[in-house]
Amino acid sequence: MRFIFKPTYWIMNNPYSRLHNLALKKLLDLHEFTDITEHTAYLGDTEIWITNNPYCVGIRSLTNTSRPSRRTIFKMNKALESAIVNKIITLND
Repeated sequence: MRFIFKPTYWIMNNPYSRLHNLALKKLLDLHEFTDITEHTAYLGDTEIWITNNPYCVGIRSLTNTSRPSRRTIFKMNKALESAIVNKIITLND
């Protein structure tokens, strides 16, 4: 129901994958984002594709064939935003 009012989450480029979803959720629980660039960021040693956010995001090696759930993408976006803010604060100190 949450995504009815978020049009950017309506269209997704790849089909949902339960395994992709579980893997990304586990990474989000265990790690924080590092090495954030325009196209990718890392959760631990795993490269996460973020360029087409939220249409086509997730574990880089899996984004050509699948995607996590919208809820997990939303959770990932919150964690990514937080990491970016923390990076900016650290740079300004």
